[in-house]
Amino acid sequence: MPDQKDDARKKAGLISSGKIYISNTIKIPYPFDRSTTGPGAGSLSITLSFNNKNIKLEVSRDQNELFSLQKENNTYCILKGGKILLKNVKIIPTPFHAPGQAFINLESRCIYNCAFCNLSESKFLQNYDKDKFVDLIMKASKRNDFEGVALTSGIYPNNTITIKTMCEIIREVKEKEDEFPANGPWRPCHPGKRAGNWREKSPFQKNARARKWNEPSVLPIEKLALS
Repeated sequence: MPDQKDDARKKAGLISSGKIYISNTIKIPYPFDRSTTGPGAGSLSITLSFNNKNIKLEVSRDQNELFSLQKENNTYCILKGGKILLKNVKIIPTPFHAPGQAFINLESRCIYNCAFCNLSESKFLQNYDKDKFVDLIMKASKRNDFEGVALTSGIYPNNTITIKTMCEIIREVKEKEDEFPANGPWRPCHPGKRAGNWREKSPFQKNARARKWNEPSVLPIEKLALS
């Protein structure tokens, strides 16, 4: 039985460092992520899992980093100062920047300068328009491990235009996919309760195909996170 307090301390140490050394000789099963916001914004990052805990760290090529990743049979282990800290570590695919979720940043520019925010200064998002973001969401929704969408954005050129852009993207997604099959990768969303695994039987599921997006008790994608 994993020691939850010990795992929490180890995760806190990893978060405090924020980086992990990965040698070029280690073969990674999934491409590194390069998100424009959140942990490791603007840099290559990797999402690791151990004892039901997930953590996203910036990938470093500096051998002097405190933490490093090492291949161990069919899994990986995390070293701290050259000594094994965690075993049976898995790498989680994050093609859309978060496990099971499409975490999409619409704008890396911002008129504010919040101390807690780590939006990257990458300019490639300036080449994206609403249609490209809609396509990204639709592509993500076809994955078997897909559970929901979160939209975030820097505020540019002002609040009104940013909110309008988000609403237009959500509207277009709804128009393309107004309903979803009951056996799709969706978690039943019960008001006031934590969403359960989508494979579990639910009184909502048998009628899910007939339900529309404007019924918020059914599909978590209705709860698109706006920030």
